[in-house]
Amino acid sequence: MSSALQTESQVTKKARTRAVTLATLGNVMEWYDFTVYGFLALAISANFFPGSDPNAALLSTFAVFGVGLWRVLSGRLSWVPWWTVRVASSSCCYQCF
Repeated sequence: MSSALQTESQVTKKARTRAVTLATLGNVMEWYDFTVYGFLALAISANFFPGSDPNAALLSTFAVFGVGLWRVLSGRLSWVPWWTVRVASSSCCYQCF
């Protein structure tokens, strides 16, 4: 009976270690992707958005970046969508009055 508990404990520990390792690796890769996108925003805006107005192209690039980052954060933190609405509405009220 003792060996059965040790085997189950070892399997559980091994599975937990593997899960934590893979989750960490996935998180690192995701943030690396966002970092590279942020650093290459100027090149991305020049190649993927209309070239008539470079400022609008750069803002479009950052908008895509922001939507992707917001999706990641809102999936992990339940308060991010509420906070985004709150900040946007207060900014709108400030501009209107």
